[in-house]
Formats: sequence, C-alpha cells, structure tokens
Amino acid sequence: MRSLNSGWTLIELMLTGVIVALLACSSGMVLRDMQLRHARYFFKRNIALVLNYSRIQAQLLHANCVLEPLTTDANWSSGARLLSIKTHEILHEWHWHDAGCTLTWRGFHAEDTIMVASEVNALAMNGYFVMQCLSFNQEKIKVSRLGRVH
Repeated sequence: MRSLNSGWTLIELMLTGVIVALLACSSGMVLRDMQLRHARYFFKRNIALVLNYSRIQAQLLHANCVLEPLTTDANWSSGARLLSIKTHEILHEWHWHDAGCTLTWRGFHAEDTIMVASEVNALAMNGYFVMQCLSFNQEKIKVSRLGRVH
C-alpha cells in the first residue's frame, strides 16, 4: 500500500508566515518613507511656485504684497493667499490637498506671513517652513532672501 504524503508541515507553514510578516512590515516602513518624501517634494515645489508668482505680481503691480496662510491657525498646509498691502484685496489663492502634515512659517519679518517687496533690492523673504508629518521629525524647508527654496 502506498501512502500519500500531501500538504505542508507545521514548520513549513510557520516559516512561510514569518517571511510574509517580515515582508509586510518592511514594505509598510518603505511606504511611509515614500509618503513623507512625496509630501516634502509637493510642499517644496508648491512653495517655490507661490513665491515666484508672488514676486512677479508685486513687481508688475509696483506694490508690496503679503503672503499668508488660508487658515487662521498659521498652518500653510491647506494653501496660501496673496494680498495687496495697499488695497487689502486678494490677488490670488492657492488651495492644496491635505497631505496629513502641518506647515508653519518662521520668517524674518513676521511669524505667520511673508512680505513680498516690489523692488528686488528690498526683497527679504528670509525664513523657513517647518513641516511636521504625523510622528516623524520636523523638517525645515529654507527660503532665501530672494525667495529661492532649498
């Protein structure tokens, strides 16, 4: 009589489970790192676009402008608003999707707004954005005097 030896042994099943669990844990950490890098890239690119647009608008209008966050809690992560200092009218608004991060400004002139001068020699947008995503460390996105993002 012939014995059929089919199926998996308990050790083989446990070893396969351990390997699958290790792969799942490592892929979760990689995914989280990718999301953080994407959020940093997203904010850095959008901040650069907003600062360049604001600088050009101030020069075209020959008037100083101010950039401020859309929300009143000084969190820039949902977007920004460009205002004319002379007329207090809104020149442009940017709305961003929520990436699960908070973005706050620490600047040369003010803690929560960015002054945009109409003349290049008067530009002083020095400062940095602090990005805090969930439980990760804070990251700084630096802005130079001329509005270049580093």
